Amino acid sequence: MIFEPSELRQFLCASRFAPFADDICAGLRRAVWMHPDYESRTRSKFGGLPALPDGVAWPASNGREIEFLLQVFLSECATELNGDMTLPDQGVLFFFYDFQEMPDGVVQSDSTAFRVIFEPDEERCVDAGQSKRTCEVYPEKRIRFDAEWTLPWALLTALQDNPMLDEAFAELEERFVDYVWQQLLGHAAQVQTPPELDCLRAETNDGVDEGERPGRHDIASDWLLLAQLNSYPEELGWAWLAEGSLYFMIRRADLAELRFDRVQCIGQCS
Repeated sequence: MIFEPSELRQFLCASRFAPFADDICAGLRRAVWMHPDYESRTRSKFGGLPALPDGVAWPASNGREIEFLLQVFLSECATELNGDMTLPDQGVLFFFYDFQEMPDGVVQSDSTAFRVIFEPDEERCVDAGQSKRTCEVYPEKRIRFDAEWTLPWALLTALQDNPMLDEAFAELEERFVDYVWQQLLGHAAQVQTPPELDCLRAETNDGVDEGERPGRHDIASDWLLLAQLNSYPEELGWAWLAEGSLYFMIRRADLAELRFDRVQCIGQCS
C-alpha cells in the first residue's frame, strides 16, 4: 500500500500510538516493491534463467546447483530508489537459494545454501541460452517497480507486547501494510522474530532466546534488508517454509563496500 509519511503520522497521533508517533515516523525506510508483470519489458525478472556474465559459475551447494530466484538491473529501478545511496544506480543483482534443503539460515553451515552475485557492468549481463539445469527453474516473470515506505518492524514488535495497542495494530496493518509483494530494501516484514536477530544467531551459533539478546535496536540498525521474497505460488510458482518468507540481509558496512558475498539469508514461516 502506497502512503505518505504525513498520512501515517496523522493516523498515529489520533490513535493509542500517539506517544510513539515520532519514533515510528523517524524509522520509516523507502522500499522498492517488485511486481510480476506480463506487460513489462524490463530485464529484471523472477525465475527463468539468469543473465549471468561469461565466466560466472552457477552457484552450488554440496555439489548441487541451487535455484535461481531473481535478477534486478539496478538502472531499471533507479527512479524508485529516489536517490537512496545504499545501492548503486547501475549493476545487476542475482539471488539464488537451495529449495531442496530449504535452510532457515540460522546456523553457519547454511551459508552455502544461498548466494547473491553482483555484476557492476550491466552490459555484460545478456540473456542467452544456457544448458539444461539440474535444479528447478521457476516460471519467468518480468518485473514492474513501485516505491513505498515501510514501517520499522523492530520497534513495532516491541510495542506489540502492549495489549492496549491491539485494536490500533489491527487498523495500522489494514491501512499501511501490504504483505504480498516482493521487496527490495526497506524494513523486513517479519513472520516470526526480527531477521536481524536471526543473523546474529547465525554468526555466533549462540542459541540465545530473542528476549535475552541485548541491544535489539542496535542490531537492527547494523543489519539492512537487501530483499524480502515471499511465498507466492499463484504467480511465481514458489513457496517455502510453510508459506513463509526469505530475508536476504546485509550489514551496512558490507553494503557500502558492495560485499554481496557476505549476505545472510534467513527463512521464516508462519
